[in-house]
Amino acid sequence: MGNYFDLKVWQQAKDLAVRIILLPSDNPPLKKEYSLMDQIKRSAVSIASNIAEGNAMPTTKHSLHFFYLAKGSLAELSTQLIIARDARLISENDFHGTGQSIRSVGILLSKLIQSLSNTQRP
Repeated sequence: MGNYFDLKVWQQAKDLAVRIILLPSDNPPLKKEYSLMDQIKRSAVSIASNIAEGNAMPTTKHSLHFFYLAKGSLAELSTQLIIARDARLISENDFHGTGQSIRSVGILLSKLIQSLSNTQRP
């Protein structure tokens, strides 16, 4: 397909993962809840990773599979952040900041999937 570094959706997904990894961890409840925060970080990294892997696939069908996995990881991340916010493990500001990025990545990922899906039709 090309170099995934050039994909805007990958760039934003990577930036989202970095933002999640750098969430402040000095909040006492956050320190107590390592497992949820570790899962949040894994989900965030998975989004960019699946986009890169999908871009490296030899066929559109295989690429779409990984792009859909990325979309699933995006939904997983969103859900986990809602739970973390509701449990007061992350601040409202951090939640809203990451939410904007999640929406942006979701829009770009949906457009990429739609574009590739249209090329598969006879």
